[in-house]
Amino acid sequence: MIDEPEKDSHTIVPSVGCGLTRPASGLIQRGLLELSRLGPDRGLARSSEKARVLVCDSIQEGLVEVITTMLEAAGYEVRSTLNPLEAIEVAKAFQPHLALLGLLMSTMNGIELALEFTKFLSRTKIIITSCTRPSPVELFRERGWPFDILDCPFEKEEFLEKAGAWVREAYFYDLATGLYNADHFGFILDTEILRSERYGYAFSIIFCKIQPSSNLQGDDESIWRKNRLLRKVADQVKSVCRLIDFAFYLLDNEFALLLPQTTQAAAARVTDLLRRRLQESDWKDESGIAVKLDAAVTFASFPEDGRTKPVLLARLFK
Repeated sequence: MIDEPEKDSHTIVPSVGCGLTRPASGLIQRGLLELSRLGPDRGLARSSEKARVLVCDSIQEGLVEVITTMLEAAGYEVRSTLNPLEAIEVAKAFQPHLALLGLLMSTMNGIELALEFTKFLSRTKIIITSCTRPSPVELFRERGWPFDILDCPFEKEEFLEKAGAWVREAYFYDLATGLYNADHFGFILDTEILRSERYGYAFSIIFCKIQPSSNLQGDDESIWRKNRLLRKVADQVKSVCRLIDFAFYLLDNEFALLLPQTTQAAAARVTDLLRRRLQESDWKDESGIAVKLDAAVTFASFPEDGRTKPVLLARLFK
């Protein structure tokens, strides 16, 4: 039996953890459960496409071979190389969901290669493999790098479990902001339309387009700084969410919130709150330089503004 949440007013409750919100119904819970079961050969791009993994380490040749063998046996499509410069070209063509890069390498180290990847891979989860002691994970956290650490040596089953989780993260989440990505927005919107039609609920979508000042646009060097700023904006976007709300990053500086059981009047209040928080925040990049941030925020509500996805999105992006 599908649980029916109570109809109540939109009370603002700050999100917790990564801000990826809890589903509002059993229908959504079951949908997310099915998505969480995705393996290397299921569900990517809603097709039979296998998960793609790139492995690169110019020093630990044996480690590259071991990881490649394990992943291929588990059903992943793997490309491996011992050359960091070659890895860049492979990554551009291969577009991996997951990249495993050695920390210490010739030509460029794993961090330098990972930062290079962030310039053209927005949907790749990057993992740095490290055989050093102590683990550099604390340094990563201190500097805010969005890369996870794989400490070596490791157990096979533990590694494969982590690999599956990393691939799911790359598929469902935007890795620069930590929010759900555009593909998942479409799935959740379809699900919420069905749920609201069935139970006679309202729901609303808020769309936010930000425009950073020119010092964070254009050149390759600014991409990393811009991603750091986007994560700060994402934190403000999540701050107006309840636990049942969903936050998304749609690429090109666009954010969306899906608010289950939220009327048009309540959505208007949340929209005004988000607009004020974005306007009143003191925006600075990681070097302390002030950044001018303009934001346009709009909303659309079901059923007042439409009962289908095309109509709601047309209203939202108008």
